[in-house]
Amino acid sequence: MLRRLNAIIILSLCSAGALASDAGFRPSFHPDQLKGPPAGRHNEVLVLGTAHLSELPKTFEPAMLEPLLQRLARWRPQAIATENLSGLQCDFMRRNPSRYAESVETYCYDTDEARVATGLDVPSANAEMGRLLSAWPASPTAAQRRHLAAVFLAAGERGSAQVQWLRLPVQDRIAGDGLDAALVGILDKSLTSRNETNLVAAVLAARLGLERLWAVDDHTADSPTPPEDKKAAREAMMKAWDNPH
Repeated sequence: MLRRLNAIIILSLCSAGALASDAGFRPSFHPDQLKGPPAGRHNEVLVLGTAHLSELPKTFEPAMLEPLLQRLARWRPQAIATENLSGLQCDFMRRNPSRYAESVETYCYDTDEARVATGLDVPSANAEMGRLLSAWPASPTAAQRRHLAAVFLAAGERGSAQVQWLRLPVQDRIAGDGLDAALVGILDKSLTSRNETNLVAAVLAARLGLERLWAVDDHTADSPTPPEDKKAAREAMMKAWDNPH
C-alpha cells in the first residue's frame, strides 16, 4: 500500500482575494477518477498562506511564530514546499537574460560564492545533491551535513542549506567540508532573516528531521515590464488597497 504523504506548501499571498472561495462550487470533472481509485489513502496537503514577514512592523519577533510552528509540527508533514524558485529554474532564466534578467534579480539567489567554494555550477550541484540524498545515512556526521549545505548553496537551494545548518549543533556550524567563511556568513544570516522560508519552513523541517525543502514557485512566464507599465500597475494596486475595508 502506498504511504500517505503529508505536505505543507508555504505561500506568501499578495492579495486577500486569494483567500476567497465559493463554498457552493462542485466541479463536474474529477481527474482523480480517470485511472480508478488510488491504491492507498489520499495524500494530504495543507496550504499555509502568510503575509511577507519582511513587511511586518519592527515589533515583530520570530518567537511570535512559535505557536504556529508547534501546531504545524504536530501535523508532521513529510515534505515542505515553499514559494521560491528552484536553483535549476534560476539557472535556466540566467541563460536567457533578454527575457528574465529582471526576474533573476528579484527572485534568484547568487550562487557565485558557492560555485567558487565547491567547484560546482548549478546543474552539477543539483546532480551532486541528488546523489548525496539518495544514499544519505540515517545518522550523518557534522562534516557530511556541512558538505551537503555547501552543495545546496551551489545548487541554488538556500532554504535546504539552512535546514542542514539548523540540524547541526551550534558548535559544528563552522567552515569546512566545502563551506568557506563567506558561505558560513550566508547561513548564519539566514537564521534571523525575516522571511517565511527561513523562519517557518526551514525551522519546521529541521524540527521534524527532514533534510530539505522543495522550491515550487515558477516565473518562466515572466517577461520584461516597461517602466511606464510598472508605474501604472503600482498606482492601480495601491488604489485598490486604499479603501475603508
